[in-house]
Amino acid sequence: MPSKLVFNTADCIACNACVMACIDQNDTDSENGEPSCRKSLEYEPRSLKNARTVACLHCANAKCIEACPNDCITRDQQTGFVVFDDEACIGCRACLEACPFNAIHMSPDNKIRKCDGCNERVKHGLKPACVLVCPTQALKLVELQ
Repeated sequence: MPSKLVFNTADCIACNACVMACIDQNDTDSENGEPSCRKSLEYEPRSLKNARTVACLHCANAKCIEACPNDCITRDQQTGFVVFDDEACIGCRACLEACPFNAIHMSPDNKIRKCDGCNERVKHGLKPACVLVCPTQALKLVELQ
């Protein structure tokens, strides 16, 4: 059943467990400067009131899907997540330009990387890594009706 990731800012304690889980789940090469698919933002230093965690929003009308000339970005019909096939990626960066949320980046091998909602985990009945480790349940996986 299609799902979405929901983030409740009031429950976030800015612990960055979700970011670390994302890095681990996706084998992000952070030592060589590759950014995580999930980022943590603090708008007011040392204040939890403005802590945020951001990743791909898996938009209903995803501009990245429309922009990709090689159809490597699609919507998984089972989960509803916007996913990518890095084998089909030609490195043109059209999806980066199209995403209004800056949620896509290029890997060191010039292929796109973005949050896929831990699509394969969800397909097998597991929670996304970021949801699994969130100590306050600020991140939740919600099934759409």
